[in-house]
Amino acid sequence: MRAVLAQLGATTRELTEARTRLAKIDADEKAKAEADKITAADRFADELVTSGKIHDVTREHMRALHLENPTRAVALADSLPPAVPTTRVTPLDPKGPKGNPKVAASGNAWASLDAEERTHAEALWGTGLFTDRAVVADKARAAVAKARESA
Repeated sequence: MRAVLAQLGATTRELTEARTRLAKIDADEKAKAEADKITAADRFADELVTSGKIHDVTREHMRALHLENPTRAVALADSLPPAVPTTRVTPLDPKGPKGNPKVAASGNAWASLDAEERTHAEALWGTGLFTDRAVVADKARAAVAKARESA
């Protein structure tokens, strides 16, 4: 009887140790998958900055979008215009420079953008190809809507 109980106790310990090892392996795999996801988002944002499609100002926005939904982030990046070698980052004050009513009026278009649309609009504005923020806001809305439909 004691031998049977001893053997059952040993089997229970072995099962507990095996469960502990499996849980550790599972936690390690989840941590590695999360680290790989973060690395991929960093690489994605870095490539966009290096290619000149976005400026360093919008890097973190695109990184966060890639972490949240990689497919949508790639679709938005594909819709960005090609890099312009002489781009210049301007402050994205939604009210625009004082004394310029055209830019100040287009600030209302920027205020109505959601976070994802604003990220895309900032990337478009940073290319230096556009001078009217309202046009950029409309292009950003259209690109995000198209990306949402395709996702």
